[in-house]
Amino acid sequence: VSGCVRLVRALLSQRDVDVDERDGNWRTALWWSCYHGVAPVVKTLVYDGQADVGAVDDDDKSPMSVALARGHNECAWLLQVRDQSEQEDRRNTQPELTRSYD
Repeated sequence: VSGCVRLVRALLSQRDVDVDERDGNWRTALWWSCYHGVAPVVKTLVYDGQADVGAVDDDDKSPMSVALARGHNECAWLLQVRDQSEQEDRRNTQPELTRSYD
């Protein structure tokens, strides 16, 4: 597995690599990593590559749904933590709405 992580990091360091590129069934590298339960690669794709955790395939299955369906709980946990972090970032970067009553 460590060899896979090194390979993924090497690919991510290339200029023209799209971490969310899809195959013929609209599945991404993250989707396939979750399907096979390769948590270290999931972590690398999500945190180093900023992979889209919400990308769905042509059957409307997300990386999270496939990880849970196949019992890969560590992969699902990594996705959940990342998703929560992204939601927190969005809340912190949205302008504060204030109402003026002049």
